Amino acid sequence: MGVISATNAIEKLTGARILLVEDNEMNQELALELLQSNGLIAELAENGQVAIEKIQKGNFDGVLMDCQMPVMDGYTATKAIRKMDQFNSLPIIAMTANAMAGDREKVIAAGMNDHIAKPINVDEMFSTMANWIKPSNPAKKTIYHQTGEVEISLPEFSAIDTAAGLATTQNNSKLYFKLLQRFAKSNQDFLQQFNQALNDTDPTAATRCAHTIKGTAGNIGAFELQRAAAKLEHQCELVGGTADMPELDSVIEALKQVLADLEQLTPSEESTTTTELDVTRLHPLLHELEQLVADYDTDATEIIEQLDHLLQGSRYSSSLNKVADYIDNYDFEQAGEQLQKLVTEFSQHSIH
Repeated sequence: MGVISATNAIEKLTGARILLVEDNEMNQELALELLQSNGLIAELAENGQVAIEKIQKGNFDGVLMDCQMPVMDGYTATKAIRKMDQFNSLPIIAMTANAMAGDREKVIAAGMNDHIAKPINVDEMFSTMANWIKPSNPAKKTIYHQTGEVEISLPEFSAIDTAAGLATTQNNSKLYFKLLQRFAKSNQDFLQQFNQALNDTDPTAATRCAHTIKGTAGNIGAFELQRAAAKLEHQCELVGGTADMPELDSVIEALKQVLADLEQLTPSEESTTTTELDVTRLHPLLHELEQLVADYDTDATEIIEQLDHLLQGSRYSSSLNKVADYIDNYDFEQAGEQLQKLVTEFSQHSIH
């Protein structure tokens, strides 16, 4: 298929309902933000088993499938999905930090349509998705503007390429800052995590641990760490991993430099961002929620979670909580009434 420009790709994908299958919290946050901020509706599954359950209940236009996950990996999940006749043509696109020769062939052999490499190149991601995914309910084409964002000033890093990291987030400095913070928090005890993986009953645990830090390091622009982790992952695949691997020493040394960089970040920098709301992102989600509540569909809780993240700290947060409470009690009539109040209030405010 031909290459589609990123702008045209995003316009073609607006309103598409996507299932993101990803176990890593940092990757979840990045991918969900990129999808939602560009007008797509995204739902999360933490592993392949959950993905199968959600696909059987939901109505998705496409699936972004991580390949290495606990419980059930992406290859196994895709093969299971393809055995169900009704999902023969469901677009499933792999997302993996593997870039070795033969990986794309392995993806295709499992039944996936295509492959998106990590760290994410945003333009390539949307162009690949648009080649395969067509929204069943296309939304009105809108241009996304990051209104209300205050540029976050980042320190000079020695081990992190901030320009590359910002490109991964579509120059969303607030999101990039959050990813940097999450990376630091998640990897302070990496050596302990890796040693636990070595003792895990799952023989692929150590490989997956190295694979995860490789992908997340690439996303933030920590390329020396990414390269070291790639060598560790490869060695784990070959011998299963040991505590005295020289490749592990290289990862620990590179990680120390990255964490030293990230110690320069201060929580106060996050507070410089504003809480102005972006109607381009909120309207499709509110519309989706209205439909689900009208259908007495408990999948409404998934949309509630996304809206809760977007409305956090705003005047609408308490109203959304009331809607959530009614849905939790299966009182969809009251939830619908409360939701109408919220939609009306939001519409009146967004007009001004």
